[in-house]
Order: sequence, then structure tokens, then C-alpha cells
Amino acid sequence: MPTKHTLFLDIPHTNNPFVIKIMDSSVYGTDLQVDCARLDIYFPGFEIPKYIENLSKNFILNVNAVDLKLQLVDDEYPLRLPDGLYTIRYSVSPNESVYVDYYHLRTTEMMNEYYKVLASITLSDIDENKDIKLDELRNIKLYIEGAKAQAEVTHASKLSIEMLAYADKRLKKFRSTYRCIC
Repeated sequence: MPTKHTLFLDIPHTNNPFVIKIMDSSVYGTDLQVDCARLDIYFPGFEIPKYIENLSKNFILNVNAVDLKLQLVDDEYPLRLPDGLYTIRYSVSPNESVYVDYYHLRTTEMMNEYYKVLASITLSDIDENKDIKLDELRNIKLYIEGAKAQAEVTHASKLSIEMLAYADKRLKKFRSTYRCIC
């Protein structure tokens, strides 16, 4: 039986541009209280976090702009959460010493664009137009995955942002070169 908390979050990719899914997959110490559980979410380009408090163990959240106080509940249309590098801290009491930080490179909008480009290509396009370079699309996806790995595994945030920008540039070029109807 564990005697201390091992905090761990899972932040899976989602195609939903309005939410970030965050799941607690921590191993909590037996005989230890889990109090004051809190998420501090730093958005791309911001230095002050948004807080989500009063969490229970093993939570699963679909966090949206209303939860983060970026949008009012009665707004007609939901606000899209931006792609980019998020820093997410999960902590329990005492919060200043029991916490874990995660980098999450959100690529939802870019991957949705990538999927639209893929969906616009038909078998007849490939058969008739030998110029469509499917290898280029594979490379673009590898750059996106590489950017996520740089952020989330090695914590090389600057390199991850550079790789993501490069993937975005190549995806835009592919769309314009092959005039994808996306």
C-alpha cells in the first residue's frame, strides 16, 4: 500500500475544439486525506492561471471556456479553446508541496484541419493526379506528433512550438498547392 500520493494526470487528444479533457489517474496514499484538490491551468501566452477547485479523487473533466471563466454561461455560441502549449498543475493539500506539472500541447484545431485535408482526397484524385504527395501529409502528421512529444515528454516547450508552427506552415502550403476543398 502506498504511503504517499503519486499525482498523475491524463490529458488525451480530443477533436472537440470547445473542451480540454483532463482525467486524474493518481495513486493516492492510503490513510492520507485528499483535500483542496486544484487545477491551475496556464493558457498559451498567459502567465496567470485559471483555477478549478474542489475536485474529487479520480475526476474526469471536460473543461470549457465557461469553466475557465473565459465566457459567460448565457453566451449564444461556445468559445473555442486555442491550440498551443498549456501548463497544467494538479495539486492537493498542502498544495505548495504536493503537486505535479504537465505540459499539454493542444493540437485540436490543427488536427481537425489535417483530417479535413485527408477527407478531401479521393481515390480518383490519387489515381488521376500523381502530384498529390501523400508522403507530405504523413510528414506533416509526424511533425505534429513530434511537437507533442517535445512538449509532453521532454518538456522542450520552445522546440515544440517551433515544430508545431512548421507543421502548420506545411499544412497550409499543402492545402493551397493541391487546392483541397476543405
